[in-house]
Amino acid sequence: TIVIRSRAMQRLSNLVAENGQRYYLLTKQDDRDAHDIKLVFTDGCEVWDKTVTKDELKKWAKEASMDLSHYMEETLKALTRLDSSRTDFQYEVKIEGSRLQLIWKKVVSTDNIKFQLGCVVLQRQSSPRYHMASLFEFAIEEIDHWRVKFIKLSNTLESDGSRLSSELAAALKKYKKAVDDKNSLETELFTK
Repeated sequence: TIVIRSRAMQRLSNLVAENGQRYYLLTKQDDRDAHDIKLVFTDGCEVWDKTVTKDELKKWAKEASMDLSHYMEETLKALTRLDSSRTDFQYEVKIEGSRLQLIWKKVVSTDNIKFQLGCVVLQRQSSPRYHMASLFEFAIEEIDHWRVKFIKLSNTLESDGSRLSSELAAALKKYKKAVDDKNSLETELFTK
């Protein structure tokens, strides 16, 4: 799910590269500049980041022979893992010195045919503490957000359950009275 807070879309995803290595990617897109995408990529120890600009996205869309809006949609699906149940993407990560190259490919058929959708080079951060803290902060905010939603839903279900339970008790009471009335009318009828 995309979480929208104060004019920004953020999503923390877990990506598994073709070699089986697990990575985490925080994708941020500010509503004020909807075409710029901030990427924070980590293996849990080191952090790489980059802001992908509208010009870069236009260039990549042209290379993929796609219009910009469709390319943005597919790229965001790949980078945020949205709708991953219906669309499969594969990732390749190459680290050379302080640079990390992230390549994402879309799998387009059951025959495992892939085409490269995009490739971005991120720069290693000399002090990853700030970025790691932002990843943890985002994760904690998400947990809190979903905890509040769960509590509200739980309270709603509890009150609905109490209401339904009292309605059922009232209906059973009416049913019992109707059965008792039926039995007394039958007894009265048979005694005549």
